[in-house]
Amino acid sequence: MAKSLLKESRLLLFSGLGADERVFSFLTLKKRSPLITPVKWLKPDKNERLESYASRLIEHYEINQNDRNPPLLLGLSFGGMIAQEVSKQIQGSKVCLVSSLSTSLDFPFWYKFNSYVPFHRAIPSIEFVKPFQFLVSAFLGARTSQEKDLLRKIINDTDIDFFHWAIDRILSWEQRTRLDSLRLQIHGSSDLILPYCSNENAFNGKEGTHLMVMSQNEQVTQLVKQKFLNAE
Repeated sequence: MAKSLLKESRLLLFSGLGADERVFSFLTLKKRSPLITPVKWLKPDKNERLESYASRLIEHYEINQNDRNPPLLLGLSFGGMIAQEVSKQIQGSKVCLVSSLSTSLDFPFWYKFNSYVPFHRAIPSIEFVKPFQFLVSAFLGARTSQEKDLLRKIINDTDIDFFHWAIDRILSWEQRTRLDSLRLQIHGSSDLILPYCSNENAFNGKEGTHLMVMSQNEQVTQLVKQKFLNAE
C-alpha cells in the first residue's frame, strides 16, 4: 500500500472565485495537520497576470522550490487555474483539480463570447447579487440548507474588485496543453459552470455539480485520498 504523501509533503488548498477555505470544510483531509495550508487570496494588482499573481502567492506562503518533498496543490474552480500556474513555477509539484479545467481549450463557447462582451463588469457590487442568491445557488449546485447558507455567507464576503479581476483572468487564461504535474481531475457530470471534459486523469462525478466539493464531499474526499494523497 502506498504511503500518504500528506505525511511528507505540504498540501495547499486553493478555493474558487470569490470563495475561501470554508468550501473545503466538508472534506475530511486531516484538517488539523500542520501540512495543510488553506490559501487566502491576496489583493491583486490592477491588470495583474496570473503568472505574476502565482509568484506572489509562492513568496507569501513560502512555497519553497527546494523543498525535499515538493508541494501538493489542490485547486477548486478558479483556484485550479491558480494551482496550475503555481505548479509551473515549482518543479516536482503535483496538482489535483476539482470542478476546474486543465486547459483553456475546454472552456465552453459562451466564455469566449463574454471575453468580448464583459457582462460581469456590469455588476457594480455584491449587493447587486444578493436578491438573486437563490438563482446563484441553483446554478452552482448548492442543494442542502447547509450548503446554501454557507454559499450565502461566502457571497456576502466576496470582494467585488477581486471578482472582476478573477473573471478577467479566467477569460484571458491561455493553457493549450495539460500539465505533466496534473495527477487527478474530479469533475461533476452536472456542472453548469464548467462542463465536464474527459481526459485520462479525470474522474466523472455522476450528477455532481460545480459545488460537488460540498454536495458530494465523501466521494471527493475518497478520490483525493486514494488517487492523489496516496498515489505513488
